Order: sequence, then structure tokens, then C-alpha cells
Amino acid sequence: MTRVIVNAPSLSTTGTPVLLVNYSEIAYIGQQDPSDPVDENRKNVVARAAIADERVRTLLVDGGRIEGVLFQCHPTPKDSGGSACALALRVLHEGSNWDFLVDEKSREVIFVQREVLPGRI
Repeated sequence: MTRVIVNAPSLSTTGTPVLLVNYSEIAYIGQQDPSDPVDENRKNVVARAAIADERVRTLLVDGGRIEGVLFQCHPTPKDSGGSACALALRVLHEGSNWDFLVDEKSREVIFVQREVLPGRI
């Protein structure tokens, strides 16, 4: 897991804590698709976009850990348009996996999926 340093005494111009992230330490934790490989650049685009999201930043400031980037699918209603799968940043926080699916073109989080780990309910 990637350790994120939260420099709480040092605030950005927006008043939020500064997060120091070593992006090269963030691993790709899924199976690689040979027809659509995830290289270092794509992994970093996803990680940076997710970490820019306030929900991710809140989890990290509260002690969450980055597990890595993976290809994740979320449930969608029948006959819905659009892709149900995307690269995501996984954050482990208080016994739950939080997956923040990112649209690589817009560089925005498009869906959040939470999985409560066994024995945590």
C-alpha cells in the first residue's frame, strides 16, 4: 500500500491539507488486459484525478491508505447507456475498500463504489 503523507499544518491556498503522494509507488493491482495495457502514464492520470476529488482527500486525511489502481466495473441499471467499467483508485479506509472510478478523458471521478470487507459489518 502507498503511504500518503498528510501535512496538516501546511495548508494549500484553498485551506485544505497538503497531501504528499509518491505516484511512482502506486501499484497497478489488477489483471492487465493485453489489448488495453495500463502504463505508468495512465495509472498516474487516474491516481491524480482521483486524489483531486474531495471525497478521496477526506478519506486520506482521515488515515485511509491507497491500495492501488485497478480496472473496476460497477453495477448499472438495465438498458443504461455508457460504460460500466473504468480504471479506479482503491483506497482502504476503516475496513472498507473505496473504489473511485475515473473517466480518463475528463479526468474526473465518475462513480464511487464501496465494499465492506468481511468481518467488518
